Amino acid sequence: MYNKNMKKNENTKINALQAIRALAFLGIFSYHCSLTGLGSWGVSVFFILSGFVLVYSYYERSPLLSLKPSSALRFSLHKLARLYPLYLIMLVLSIRYEQLLTYNRYELIRFGLKFLANVTMMQSWVPLSDFYYSFNTLSWYLSDMLFLYLIFPLILHLLHRYQHGRSAILAMLGIFSIQTFFAFYTRNMSPLPTSAYPFNHWVTYVFPLFRAGDFIIGCNLGYLFLKYKNISFGKFSTAAEGLALLQIPAFILFEKVYIAHMGTQWWSETLIMIPFSAFLIYIFACSNGRISAFLGSSRPLLVLADLSPYAYLIHFIAFREIFHHISGVTSRIPALCITVTIVFAISLFGAVVYKHFISKFLHFSPK
Repeated sequence: MYNKNMKKNENTKINALQAIRALAFLGIFSYHCSLTGLGSWGVSVFFILSGFVLVYSYYERSPLLSLKPSSALRFSLHKLARLYPLYLIMLVLSIRYEQLLTYNRYELIRFGLKFLANVTMMQSWVPLSDFYYSFNTLSWYLSDMLFLYLIFPLILHLLHRYQHGRSAILAMLGIFSIQTFFAFYTRNMSPLPTSAYPFNHWVTYVFPLFRAGDFIIGCNLGYLFLKYKNISFGKFSTAAEGLALLQIPAFILFEKVYIAHMGTQWWSETLIMIPFSAFLIYIFACSNGRISAFLGSSRPLLVLADLSPYAYLIHFIAFREIFHHISGVTSRIPALCITVTIVFAISLFGAVVYKHFISKFLHFSPK
């Protein structure tokens, strides 16, 4: 069963990882505002970090997590309960109501199916881009997380069967190998030509089963961290943290130089990100260097990390609508600068309002 007493340690956080969460959100935000190409990197960090943090939070309390499907479903719903009302609000705000008046019967039926898929958070299972990217485009991530939270009790049960840390390392290498093979095997598949995005994009970027690989790698990293909690890189800690952070400018350069000229490849949106994201998260979880100490004590980053789940759901719709209006009265560069400033402020303000004045009334405690 899922026990409400498990909540007492849910807020235990590693501040350095909170700072990384904030940086990942900034990467996603900047991508959707057409400033950088860090969107895929930020998403990869989110998935791996989610697995890591869940193991860190629940490993010692695993007997309270039942493997029964009903209990796992309650656990999954509990993890998303505070976000779901905002998810629905942004879903409603994302609808272009004026277009509904022009739809024929077929289009209205398709609209209804997409709306139902979003309400039930099943859209990421449909390999059509007008489903998984429908309404609030970013909501596919929560659709994936619903599934990943659902399988987490089973993952945690398997982690407790490990005899030593080598099992976790082999599991991560095995998962990454499967992801690589799967991505390579589907790279040229085109079974759904009506989709605006290639089939391989859905398989390797949106599909919950593929993203479960990122999540499971994060879970195994969490296991390694707990098993070797006192590990230290000594005098090399700060250098290791600096090396890990270099991936941010490296991926910006990669997007500007390679992707701009060669286009998106089957390995470029996910696979290349996974080992770098995993390395970053583990290094900063150890928090032995000066960089992690500095970032982990940064109040703005910690506040942003706390607000990021809510701001994530808000910012894309806000940018789409505001930029549409501002770009109509001024040139692109000034419009972009003004829009980014306004959207960032709206996203944070909306996150604060939702978190402090709405979500506190949405207490969810399954029995």
